[in-house]
Amino acid sequence: MPAFDFPPTQADSPVARPSILLVDDDAVTRARMSARLQKFGCDVIEADDGEAGLNAARAHRPNLIILDWIMPGLDGPSVCEAIRADAGLKSCQIVLLTAHDEPDQIAEGLARGADDFLSKAATKQEIMARVQANLRANALVRELERTRDRLDRSNRQLSSKQQELESELQSAADFVSSLLPSRKSSFPGLTMAWAYHPSLALGGDLFQISRWGSRTLGIAILDASGHGVAAALRAVGLSSFLREDNLATFSGSFDPGTIVTQANRLFPLSDDGEYFTLWVGRLDLDTWSLTFAAAGHSGALVQREDGCEWLTNETLPLGFEPDTEFASRDIVLRPSDRLVLCSDGIYEAPSPHGELWGRERLANQLIANRRRSLADCLSRTIETARDWHGSDHFPDDVALLALEIGQASSSLKENIMQAESAFNLAAALEQIDGDRELFAALAGLFMSQAKMDMAGIQEALAQGNSQELMKRAHRLKGSAMQFHATGLHETTKRLEELARQGAMADAAAVVQLVEERLAGLTEALQEALKT
Repeated sequence: MPAFDFPPTQADSPVARPSILLVDDDAVTRARMSARLQKFGCDVIEADDGEAGLNAARAHRPNLIILDWIMPGLDGPSVCEAIRADAGLKSCQIVLLTAHDEPDQIAEGLARGADDFLSKAATKQEIMARVQANLRANALVRELERTRDRLDRSNRQLSSKQQELESELQSAADFVSSLLPSRKSSFPGLTMAWAYHPSLALGGDLFQISRWGSRTLGIAILDASGHGVAAALRAVGLSSFLREDNLATFSGSFDPGTIVTQANRLFPLSDDGEYFTLWVGRLDLDTWSLTFAAAGHSGALVQREDGCEWLTNETLPLGFEPDTEFASRDIVLRPSDRLVLCSDGIYEAPSPHGELWGRERLANQLIANRRRSLADCLSRTIETARDWHGSDHFPDDVALLALEIGQASSSLKENIMQAESAFNLAAALEQIDGDRELFAALAGLFMSQAKMDMAGIQEALAQGNSQELMKRAHRLKGSAMQFHATGLHETTKRLEELARQGAMADAAAVVQLVEERLAGLTEALQEALKT
């Protein structure tokens, strides 16, 4: 009889011969069955008892195990149980060889791990048919195992790649976040708060506030269409253009209309039709005059005591018409006014029924929270928008930046008046016997040292370094005392106390007042030196 067409036992070796472990304590039966199996193309491993058979199974991991039921020591069913308990042998097919075919015996054998039964009285054709069927089943099981192993390896590789990607995305997200204003930043006469909630790990909406000169702030918010990495990369490029040094190079002006016009030329529509909306403002810290221009950005408003005024123009986003000239507008902010900039992700948040939240609801919410702190106002506004949307996650990036003008005016003229009222020239001269040349030298030294101390105070505040802040405040306090500058002396004394207590949030507000009074005192000293 020709050899049976057995299924391959290895995925990459279609001609491999199947291996069969034959376990029987009867040497004659074992020899006859082994010869028959070898004749039909099988590699046969023999064992003469259950313990030897179990060891051989673990050593060779055969495709099929044929077990005699009754053997000394471990009988056939016991060997079945041991094999099924071994993770490395679970895929082996097991056939119990027995002279009995009672239903109870068959049920017991199957329950204890056998896959099939073979009578010792079976014909050659039946033996080989059952062997082939069980080898076929084993080939399927082992192919499933190999497929599972390949999937496991692929999943591990995918998991590793996913972790790498997530790590890279987090690094990119951290970089994008680093472009946002420091929450510790302080500006004379202003309170600042902001919120940033990208819809994905990376957002395409950014805002910034920075000094454009000593008494001017540059403020901008941009909204990149799309989401994720591509939008974030484009947003970083535009944000870089809006830096003070780059504006001086590419725009040659700090006029918002000129800046937006130049951005319109430098940032055209992408090949995929993606674009930016942009709002740029310039705030004069002496007069609170705000000059602004926008390209398709509708999320800017001034909240006053008596309502809200939207700072928008009917303009297209950047890149739609490269030759467009964008014009600036001017308004004057008043004490307690709030300037709020936002991306459209908040007021275009849809309800579960598809209705947008809208700019009117946004303005009403800001009005409702008018008496709250700026940060609390933004937080509650976002929570209300989330409630409207019915989810903690917005479908679009949400960015808000808010500035509040302090109650007390911080114009340079008033600073000088405040400083002069606290600066006693006669007392200062009396202290050095009326030597005006010495006074001039001391005043020059004071102004130079005070400038460095003020820079150190700002740096220590930004870094949250209370010890350095306390040291700088103490030194500036001593300098103020020498010139009988009572106002600056008292203010720096208060700053020193707050730094000693580690109350950095309260210290930030006092630093603004120190900066204002120092500017005024410096101006008063310069005036005194002229007389």
